[in-house]
Amino acid sequence: MLGFAIRLDYPHDGQAASGNSGADRCWRHATVRPGDTILLSLALLNAPAIAAEGSSIVSARPFGRIFFRPELGLNMHDFDWNARDTDFIFTLRTNTGIDVELPRDIHVVTDLQSYGTYALNAGPLDPSIKLYQGYIDFLDMGDTPLNLRVGRFEEEPYGTGMVISNDRFYDGFSLEGVRLRYDTERVKIDLMWSQLYAFDTTGGEDAAFWRNPVLFGTDGAVRLLPALSVESYVWWMVARPFMGWKTQTVTLGARMYGRSGGPVPIDYSVEGNWQTGTGKGLADERDRATISAYAVEPRVGAAFGPVHLGLGYYRASGDDDISDGEVKSYNTMWQNPHGRFGNLDRYTGSNIQAGILAAEIRLAPGDLPSRLGGDAFTLSVLEPGDPNASVFQDGTVPDAGASRALGSGGDLWLAVPVTREVRWRIDFAAMQPGALVKEAAGTADLQFRGYTMIEAEF
Repeated sequence: MLGFAIRLDYPHDGQAASGNSGADRCWRHATVRPGDTILLSLALLNAPAIAAEGSSIVSARPFGRIFFRPELGLNMHDFDWNARDTDFIFTLRTNTGIDVELPRDIHVVTDLQSYGTYALNAGPLDPSIKLYQGYIDFLDMGDTPLNLRVGRFEEEPYGTGMVISNDRFYDGFSLEGVRLRYDTERVKIDLMWSQLYAFDTTGGEDAAFWRNPVLFGTDGAVRLLPALSVESYVWWMVARPFMGWKTQTVTLGARMYGRSGGPVPIDYSVEGNWQTGTGKGLADERDRATISAYAVEPRVGAAFGPVHLGLGYYRASGDDDISDGEVKSYNTMWQNPHGRFGNLDRYTGSNIQAGILAAEIRLAPGDLPSRLGGDAFTLSVLEPGDPNASVFQDGTVPDAGASRALGSGGDLWLAVPVTREVRWRIDFAAMQPGALVKEAAGTADLQFRGYTMIEAEF
């Protein structure tokens, strides 16, 4: 079998490959490598058998997803060098694929994606088609709860998504790798290896070469009682550029969560993790660093009939001295910031603390109720000298005196399931900048973002 490689690199969302969040986005590659084409070829070779609809040996299920998001931004230029005072942006993502089921519980899945962002002053950012997923599943191996997945596949959220999540707000998140899963009614354990193919963006002599971070890890969750489940994880990131270092980072975390019964059901989640490791200088490998960072997030909520109220707090460490060889900034890896810092989408979860108040109301009974909700939040940095709030374009945080306030804001949204396959949502996000942002941007203008989303899948 012959494989080939096609490289389709593109800038993602107008973000430069610098800082904590931008680098992660640019790592979402669109490169089709030999492993991808082998898996795609397997699916195509089975195409003749797919026509036999009545066959008990081979069956196939086509699937597709369409995601369309028009949006309007006002006064976003203070945060985004590629935005105007007012900007209309249209995002369209289309996925189409096929799941071929072979004998002995073997599945071959192929999922192609087209993703484009169109704006008044930029786009399309990716007019091409890429292989978003291409993997083989071996289910219930040896009549046991063991499942093996090999290829490029979409990463699933772990815990509350503090470390690894899948933000479908943009183009999703898929990596090449291998995942072994043990899955029963009460216990689920994943053992995973993933290849990242991160490009060296330091701009030095090595800028033309690939750096290849690798993610090893395991996550295990146990449902002890209806009101008590526990989860723990260990993730080892090898050779990932971060804060000017090529780091080896180990993240150890745990979560306790559940939901009580009664006339006023209470749901809760408490998650925390600690990062340790070492680093070598990207500019000079003789330089050495140590890593010590943390993040914590407690949440609690209560349901009063159709109304649900929630309260949350998030805190992730920052670095009080970015030049002392001790990396204390929390590495967010692939955290989903939505729901934590609002859909204004201007912050990541490093060197930041946030208080969140959320409310949601179910507007109608039934299996497909419409929901109206909103949240309010206040944000501040922990260490003013650490640029990892991912707000300021030049990589530095200005001196704003004693204030560390990034600002306060919130979201208001309405979600309507038109059918089981079609969903519609409208969202308005706004934030009043705090003293630290005012110092950097020279303005106190209200930041606003409004969008509507239509998502359909079959």
